[in-house]
Amino acid sequence: MTFRVEEGDRIEGEMVYEFSEYGFRFAPSDKSWVLGLAGSEGMTSFNADTLMVVFGIESRRVLYVSGYFPMEGWDREELQFPLGSPGVVFVEADDPVPGVSIPVEADEWRARFDSKENVFCFGGIAGASTRYVEVATGVMLAIENRELVEVWLKPSFVS
Repeated sequence: MTFRVEEGDRIEGEMVYEFSEYGFRFAPSDKSWVLGLAGSEGMTSFNADTLMVVFGIESRRVLYVSGYFPMEGWDREELQFPLGSPGVVFVEADDPVPGVSIPVEADEWRARFDSKENVFCFGGIAGASTRYVEVATGVMLAIENRELVEVWLKPSFVS
């Protein structure tokens, strides 16, 4: 699976971590607009561990991030949400199926969190040529050589 980046607008909404659910969810400002971006064939995702990156099957556009991801496994360290630009990331994968998540190799990835900044990162090590693309409010994907190397989130935390 590879990724293609284009200029464009991010999806507006709110990235949330729910303590009671042990996970992330994205609440789009306009759900019907997001469904339109996905296309008529619906949505699916690829998953790195239990973190799901949701994309439209027809459009192949990455829409948002969600998923069960308990805080107990997160390393605490100082982080800053990367400087990137709003944009659109497209998934290039063979024949995705609605509701069937595609696994991504993430064995070497680490979950890191800065509680002062409310910044979460799940990934490996980004290189000098990494491009940071904010696909949705508080959702930044790090793409290097057409590969996903990190997922950055800046969520609100709710009980």
